[in-house]
Parts: sequence; C-alpha cells; structure tokens
Amino acid sequence: MSVVEADERAVPVQIGVTAGYDKWAATYDRDSNPLIAIEESVVLELVGDVRGKQVLDLGCGTGRSDFHPYWIVFDRGHTEFFDDTGQEYYIRCYPHLFEDYWRLCQEFGLRIEDWREPKIDDRLIERFPALARYRGVPLAVIISLQYRS
Repeated sequence: MSVVEADERAVPVQIGVTAGYDKWAATYDRDSNPLIAIEESVVLELVGDVRGKQVLDLGCGTGRSDFHPYWIVFDRGHTEFFDDTGQEYYIRCYPHLFEDYWRLCQEFGLRIEDWREPKIDDRLIERFPALARYRGVPLAVIISLQYRS
C-alpha cells in the first residue's frame, strides 16, 4: 500500500449508541457477526417451541442478546460496523454488571430461569479467525426470564 492510499482511507467515526444502532439496523442481522453466531443456537435452545405462548425478546440493537461485560473490558470497549460506502463506525459499549441485570429483573417482576455466557470456541474461530486470540473468553450474556404472575 502506498502512502497516498493510506492517507485516503476513511477514518472511523465515533457515533452514539442510538444513532449508531439506527444506522446499523438495516444490515445488522445479515452482516457476518460473531455475536449473532455465538448466541443463536443458545437462544433457540432456551426458547424451545413457542407455539401458543407469549414471548418477549428483550435486548439491544435489533433485539439479538448483549455483549458480556468481560468482553467489553477485556477487548476495546467498542463495536464497529461499516455502512454501504465503506465508512467505518465505532459504537461505544457499556459494561453492565450482573447485579444490574438481577436488580432490573427484580424491579420488573422477572424471574431468571437460565443464564448463559457462551465463550469463543473452535467452531466460532473457524468462522471468524481473528477471534483466535480470544479463545475461551465469554462474548455474550443470554438470560432466559419468566414473568412472575
């Protein structure tokens, strides 16, 4: 790469959480995304057969599960995406403590049924080789909740 090419690269833009996920939402679920890849089988297992049931999917972004707080602190504190022009954006991530989740569940009458913290493993690394140095690190928090009626 020449010096001119390096100078012409777009500088990543720091964007706020709401604006960032609004901009990313159109492509979030179809982009090659390790967070979706690691959580999908866990969520499907936890949800099971929902025919005839009322189900609420709580989450952030498009409603897909949350980054593990360890990942946010361990890695770099932001997630990134590219728009259709190739512009890179950074969205700051905020770690939430487990007691924060627990207190919110208590406040809104939700009982924790199951709690999963899927870790980066060989299957995920095969799809996303850049994650190899993070083997064994939890990437997501997935919580199965039941409304206490």
